[in-house]
Amino acid sequence: MVAVLNEHLLNELRDLMGEDFNLLIDTYRSDSDFRLKKIQESIAASEFSDVVSAAHSLKGSSANIGALTMEELCHQLVLAGREGDQSSMTYLLPKLKTEFEHIRAYFSDIPSQ
Repeated sequence: MVAVLNEHLLNELRDLMGEDFNLLIDTYRSDSDFRLKKIQESIAASEFSDVVSAAHSLKGSSANIGALTMEELCHQLVLAGREGDQSSMTYLLPKLKTEFEHIRAYFSDIPSQ
């Protein structure tokens, strides 16, 4: 599965932000790493409100860069967290990680700041 990114939004962001676009992507990568770890730890600890919080934040930042599949997976994770559905959260986590790796690969030409 290839990361689904909204190319139109990405191009608009590149045009609008200029050189700061690289900083945006770098920030997204580091923040996403943190959020994914928090989600994983929170699922393992059955701290579902923390899953909801981290997934909701990741959903918003993913939407901001046009990472549509990532946004949808986060949305599903938020819903599962609200329901306390640990089985669904456990199912969604590897999908979320894989999608993030696709996004990371997509942006691999952008150096870390």
